[in-house]
Amino acid sequence: MDSEKIELRKLLFKHSSEASNLLKSDYYGLGTALTRYLNFIDGQPVIRAFIEDCLANYLPEGFDANAELNEVTSDPYTIFEFPPSCEGECAITYLVLKVIVERGLCQSLNLLLGYAHGSKKYDDMVEGFVNDVARRLVNGVNQAITLKGIELGLDESVTQVNHFSNSGAAIASQTANGSSTTINQTNGIDADALNVIIGKLEDSLTGLSDENKEIATDAIAALKDVLREPQPKPSVLKSLWNTLKGINDGAAFAKNVMELGALIAPVLPGIIG
Repeated sequence: MDSEKIELRKLLFKHSSEASNLLKSDYYGLGTALTRYLNFIDGQPVIRAFIEDCLANYLPEGFDANAELNEVTSDPYTIFEFPPSCEGECAITYLVLKVIVERGLCQSLNLLLGYAHGSKKYDDMVEGFVNDVARRLVNGVNQAITLKGIELGLDESVTQVNHFSNSGAAIASQTANGSSTTINQTNGIDADALNVIIGKLEDSLTGLSDENKEIATDAIAALKDVLREPQPKPSVLKSLWNTLKGINDGAAFAKNVMELGALIAPVLPGIIG
């Protein structure tokens, strides 16, 4: 493996670590985690080039991060809006997070309440915020690094970080260059049936909204990794399945999720109820 590929794999590992730290942050640690993550991506030439391209070519005309933040914090239940592209999301999220750190608003309840999803717990507000806002930048940066790896012919599996409610940071393995994604170790689960239902789940993604499709794709990728383990962690497995179960805009998809639940019941008794 040449030096450029080695450096890219090191960058993937470092980004995974930094992103995981951000996505697992709590109310009192959010400011430090955000500052650390932003400093990290600003210091990496590959990531910085991606961010600069997003800002130059995909930022909505006239966008003002300070004005946007003022609008969100003026009403405690207002949330940020994003354009329908990964690059546009990254441009806005990057600028917004920068301003939040600069203005010391990481513990602003007016900022976080819109992401509380009905909870009154500060940590739940932060979890909602990092999942709904910061995760967009994390996923975009990871995508940029992964695509760079594909261009260089990096054929080993590469790692990305995804965040799912109540599960901390779930690690999902992406494969490139035709690597297998077949699940073989299922700890009592019918492997053939499991691979069939995973395939059906992925086929039924077409019936979902773009936002739910992204959530489901990430959850399925993480689920594959968890189910490859000889002893899958029940808490992570249940959280991922609940993430899929919570998506309600596709009848075929919902049916496949329930079939999946029935298959993984040997690993997680009581998951279907």
